[in-house]
Amino acid sequence: MLSGKQLLIIQNKLKALGYGRDKIRAVQIKLNKLGYKLVVDGIAGIKTISAVLTVQKKYKLVQDGIPGPVTNACLNKVIASITPPKYISDWSKYEYFKKEEFVCGCLKPNHKKYCNGYPTQIQAKLVDALMMIRTHFNKPVVITSGLRCIKFNASLKGSSPTSAHLKGGAADFYVSGQDIKDVLAYCAKLKALGYIKYYYTNSTNMKGAVHINI
Repeated sequence: MLSGKQLLIIQNKLKALGYGRDKIRAVQIKLNKLGYKLVVDGIAGIKTISAVLTVQKKYKLVQDGIPGPVTNACLNKVIASITPPKYISDWSKYEYFKKEEFVCGCLKPNHKKYCNGYPTQIQAKLVDALMMIRTHFNKPVVITSGLRCIKFNASLKGSSPTSAHLKGGAADFYVSGQDIKDVLAYCAKLKALGYIKYYYTNSTNMKGAVHINI
């Protein structure tokens, strides 16, 4: 049983680490997906911290009550294992994006055709995140790589054989006229809040684009 003194120590640590209501709320949402039935209020109360400690104990993590990167990664993994992805069936709700923007790269000019362009469906959570980016910057988001079939993915230098592009859960993009540092900073916020799992860019083959996956 978590004592009042222990709770206060953890709450003070969370405050010192910059865990505001948005971050706590994001963790509460994840915990609720695992059946904890918390009030999503962004307050690190005894029920929320107890749930974090329970997860940390169950999955043999450091039991400090802090929902840091390792605990968040664990939550994401467990949630993904029990929650099937939701695919987009109606594109009319996405004002700024069209299905065709995510077509497999093997259909683009100067590439060998391997598939019909849609080896799988596109996950709604991915486009939801892109919509947030589009709305935040109020500038066009240009998709440079969306879906990939297995053969096209294998033809790309440095690509992972388990890339989320193969499952409709990743996209490479740039925000028109926006400094990439600003885009990466906002992606960091989306990751911290649990909207995306991973983001990165590099200067060797992405040509100023940013990769996100969910």
